[in-house]
Amino acid sequence: MQASKLIIDHMAKEPFSIAWWPVAAMLLLLANSRTQYLDSAVATYSFAVLMLAGYLHYVTHIINEICAFLGINCLTIKPPRD
Repeated sequence: MQASKLIIDHMAKEPFSIAWWPVAAMLLLLANSRTQYLDSAVATYSFAVLMLAGYLHYVTHIINEICAFLGINCLTIKPPRD
């Protein structure tokens, strides 16, 4: 996610800012590996679901922003003119 964000920010000539929620999630996963508060499999699958949901939200947000800026609809096929 950080790499995608870096590329988008570079292309848009925007300052790069780190998304801290993935880092915080990884730190919680690391803390769990030390304390064994949750089962390793449960923690790993929860982390995977959290990261997938977060990344999908990020991607759809970026796509919607780009489409709104360009004034286009994403993945829409207009019917042919008669």
